[in-house]
Amino acid sequence: MTRIQDLYWYEEDVLDQDAHTQLTCAGESMKDAVSCITDALLELQKAYDAEKELMDTYDSLLGE
Repeated sequence: MTRIQDLYWYEEDVLDQDAHTQLTCAGESMKDAVSCITDALLELQKAYDAEKELMDTYDSLLGE
C-alpha cells in the first residue's frame, strides 16, 4: 500500500491521465485484499480447530 501511495504522490506520470485512476483502483484493491486475507486466515483457523477437535475425539475413542 505504501509503495502504491509513493507511486501516486511522487512518481505519477502527470501526462498519463489514467495514472490517477489506475493507482486509485490499485489502492482500493489492496484494501480489499487485506480484508480477504483476514477472512481467509480466520477460516483456516476454524478449520484447524475443527480438525484438531476431530483428531482429539478419534484419539480418545481409540484410547478407550
